[in-house]
Amino acid sequence: MQKIEAQRNLPVGVTEVEISDWVKTREVDEIGDYEKKLNSHVDLVELNQNVSIDDVQAIDGLYDDKWNLSSIPLLNGSTSVVSQESAENSEEGIDVSQENTEISEETTEDIVQASITGNKVLRTIVNTGTSSLLRYNIEQLSAYLKSDTPVVWSENGTVTWNLWTSVDDKKTAIEWRMISGKFNLSYEQLQKIKSRDAHMLLGIPADNDYGFELIIPYNDIISVFVNEKPTSINYTSKSTLIQYYLNSTRSDYKYTAGSNYCKNEYHNELSNHTDGNHVDTNVLDQSGLLDCEILNNLKSGENTIDILIGNIIISKASLNNSNGFSKLNLYIIESPKINISAQFYKYENEEIVYFDENYLPKKDEKVYLRIDVENKSTITLNNLDLTMKINSQLPLEINGNDVFYDNQDITSKTRCYINQDFSNQYTIDELKSINPGQKMTIMSDDINYKITQQNCKDKYVYIESVATLNYIRDELTYIDSKKLETGSSSVREKRIRIPVSSAFGCLNISCSVEGENLDDTSFMLNISSSDDFANLLIKPGQTCKLNDLSLSEYDINLIVPQDYQVVDTDTYSSSIQNKVSLNSTNYEKNIQIKLKKKNNPYFYKNNQESVSLSFK
Repeated sequence: MQKIEAQRNLPVGVTEVEISDWVKTREVDEIGDYEKKLNSHVDLVELNQNVSIDDVQAIDGLYDDKWNLSSIPLLNGSTSVVSQESAENSEEGIDVSQENTEISEETTEDIVQASITGNKVLRTIVNTGTSSLLRYNIEQLSAYLKSDTPVVWSENGTVTWNLWTSVDDKKTAIEWRMISGKFNLSYEQLQKIKSRDAHMLLGIPADNDYGFELIIPYNDIISVFVNEKPTSINYTSKSTLIQYYLNSTRSDYKYTAGSNYCKNEYHNELSNHTDGNHVDTNVLDQSGLLDCEILNNLKSGENTIDILIGNIIISKASLNNSNGFSKLNLYIIESPKINISAQFYKYENEEIVYFDENYLPKKDEKVYLRIDVENKSTITLNNLDLTMKINSQLPLEINGNDVFYDNQDITSKTRCYINQDFSNQYTIDELKSINPGQKMTIMSDDINYKITQQNCKDKYVYIESVATLNYIRDELTYIDSKKLETGSSSVREKRIRIPVSSAFGCLNISCSVEGENLDDTSFMLNISSSDDFANLLIKPGQTCKLNDLSLSEYDINLIVPQDYQVVDTDTYSSSIQNKVSLNSTNYEKNIQIKLKKKNNPYFYKNNQESVSLSFK
């Protein structure tokens, strides 16, 4: 590993927050003679290497009956731990409490060794099953492990240690240590993190082109606490699934040493003091969020970070492991801001005409789809991979190499424009990198769609979209998902919605005259609603079809000469006299009007009136 240079150029959008005042649990060889050098569960007290059993504090009652870690004050107040001399005096019948002698240096040593003290390695048992998960509290762990001894980092920013536990084929042990530090956040930085305008991740300074790597070298178990609260960073490099309760919350440790985990050679090199084992802090979880993001329990000003590290001794191979840690920093990384929108258009006289809220596409109308991808960040976004579904069915897949619509390759028929400059046309290769402030427009005559009746009922065409992009060295992935989110108590509409006309009602009106051949006769038909008004001519024997009507109540009046009268009208029973109601269920209605001439038509000649249709 190379020495890290003092001056490093971080990428745009990245701020390094130094973690300082590092302290670490004392090792056996860092503890004086007047104190036990290692705390151990009583069942593991004999599993020692490079340390005498006389220097190991055997703790009986380390866990209570509910598997909670017992506190040091509680143990010191019990009779589970006494000095060897006190036990011998008790057996010989000597009443030590009645002796009124000056306390010697030797007596002081006995008192210290009789008490359980912290700031040293703690050796514990391993879970025996999910029904008896061990429970740890950060305050109790800190009492055992937390130190005021500064970490002595190597010039490469690492620290290593030896194990003090030997192997027993029937017993598995863990050595726990804690490394702690402090960091400061400004109010502005805190607000950016809380609003998700920036992510804060742990990483290490590195001598590369970017100045850092988003990894945490460790071996074998790691949990991170911020301001004494657990975070989502709980990992293990052992294949055996390990679970613990941390601050009353069950933590499932994620596995980092499988064949599917990081195989980056540089990361392995930076983690050679932990056998290549490390956490990649830039990994997304199943919901598309950064799994190692530090977000909660932060405050402006000084914050604390405690890193709990467990080394498992399960076989002789465990003793050959490299155990250590790296000096970490925090990296505040700007979150991508991307806006994906879509709109319909059509061609009129070979010119593009866009639909909007005042000009809506109607049922059965053929439309074309324009997609806009705008980078509203101050960082470059790379490798766009956009998947869209129209009405949850028609798939549209777009990236810098291919475009597929409804499973058909339309790459060569797709064009791109930059910043709405439609005088210059580009290929989809431009989608591989979108600069800050840049707006990419994607269009193709093959991306077309026919407005359905259901769209009109919904008043919208819904488009789901998932955009995946890379940023900051292409090692971070951002996912912008626009889907319908449903929860236990709420529904959140995030899909792209393109408005369409809700006018898909239809009236079919016909009339006939008994016993008459009136080829040259036509009658006036008046149709009106709260929004529409129309006068139409209708000929006997013909049907007047009115499409794209709003779903509303309509007044229908037939204007005929007074020498005609209505014989019958036939329409839906929900209609009332001269009124017809259209709704999303009954959106098409047929109206048949039968007329006949009155007797003595001479008296009505040349007069016309509106007749009552009395719809049934």
